[in-house]
Amino acid sequence: MLSRIFGVISRPQTVSDTPLPSIDPRLSLVALFVRVAKIDGTYNLPEISTIDRILSRRFDINALAAAQMRASGERLEREMPQTDVLAKVIADNLTEPDLNQLLADVWAVVLCDAVENPAEAILIERVETLIDSARTDAARTGTTG
Repeated sequence: MLSRIFGVISRPQTVSDTPLPSIDPRLSLVALFVRVAKIDGTYNLPEISTIDRILSRRFDINALAAAQMRASGERLEREMPQTDVLAKVIADNLTEPDLNQLLADVWAVVLCDAVENPAEAILIERVETLIDSARTDAARTGTTG
């Protein structure tokens, strides 16, 4: 488990300027929630239920559609090894209020299982840094999600 945590944490902190592959921003969001839920080495029912509720609220979809979306996000999370790429796709496609809600939703996933893990805090800090970087880039170029 420690090797997995250090592997996630030790990946490069910067997002390259290489064009990103075509990734659905909504699925990137789901994959990020799943990654955050899995970082402590477990992926349990409270985390899955929290993700489904967040998806239902965010996208105004029913529970079945949320579960299907989560399943697709789980596949993307397995296939997309770099958290930086997921965060960049998300940050580039969300407005400022949506980015603020994203951080609240990420924290909801972390806190729902009542298990504190330093790797979760490190991953969230990294996501916040990537989002702040995307905000700075957007401000500099005059673009928003």
